[in-house]
Amino acid sequence: MKKGYKIVYEITLAIVVVLVITVNLPKNTTFKAAVLDKLNGEKVSSIEIIRTSNKSVKDDTVELKDPSQVESIINFLSQMKLRETELPDRMAIPYRVAIKTNGIIRFGLTLYDEGYIDIFELDNHTKDADKSYIITNKFDPKAIKSLIKE
Repeated sequence: MKKGYKIVYEITLAIVVVLVITVNLPKNTTFKAAVLDKLNGEKVSSIEIIRTSNKSVKDDTVELKDPSQVESIINFLSQMKLRETELPDRMAIPYRVAIKTNGIIRFGLTLYDEGYIDIFELDNHTKDADKSYIITNKFDPKAIKSLIKE
C-alpha cells in the first residue's frame, strides 16, 4: 500500500512541476495578436508618432491620417514577433506611438532602441492592460522615420 501512495505522490508532483513550468514559460506572440486582433475589426483611423530625443527639449510629433501612410506603419509594425518579458531599467525611447480608431486612442506603444516594446491597451482596465515584450526578430524602430511623409 505504501508503494501505491508513493507512485501517486510522484505522479502528482510531476504534474505540478510540468504545470508550473508551462505557466511560467515566456509567451510568444506577434504584434497582430497583441494589438490588431484586439481592435475587433475596427479600422485604425490615425496613428500619432512621437519621436523622443534627449538632445532637444521638444519632442517631434506627427499624426498620420492618410490611409496609405497608416497602412504602411501598421504593416511595418506587424512584422514584429514578440516574447513577453520584463523591461530592463533605463533604456532609450526613440518612439511613442498612439494607435487610434475613430479618433480615440486604443493602444499606446513605447518602442525602445534595445529591441523592446511596451504595449498599453487603453480599453482594458485590468492588470493585463500593460505588457512588455522583447522583439525576437530583426526590427529597427528607427526605420519608422523613413515611412513618415510629412
